[in-house]
Amino acid sequence: MKKSIYFVLVIRKLKNAFVTHYLNFNINDYV
Repeated sequence: MKKSIYFVLVIRKLKNAFVTHYLNFNINDYV
């Protein structure tokens, strides 16, 4: 159970990092 929860947290963190990076990339593109 703990491993699966840790896995979900890691994936969530990676997804957030990817989303923020993608948004920053788009903002820089438009500016």
